[in-house]
Amino acid sequence: MACFLVPTAEAVVTTIVKRKADKHKPEGKEQNIFISKLNWLNNMLWGGSALLAFEHIWHGEVTPW
Repeated sequence: MACFLVPTAEAVVTTIVKRKADKHKPEGKEQNIFISKLNWLNNMLWGGSALLAFEHIWHGEVTPW
């Protein structure tokens, strides 16, 4: 079950970093590339976490006990 909890925790951290970076209005090409790559990483982490969670639920590996 940790295989989707760890990427989810990382996705939460990257979301917080992305929101803080968006508030500072980066200037320059390097800063825009950083924001773009951070956005890609954030999307891949959330998507992968959702897919892994769905797969675990589908196979009955996530139980409330």
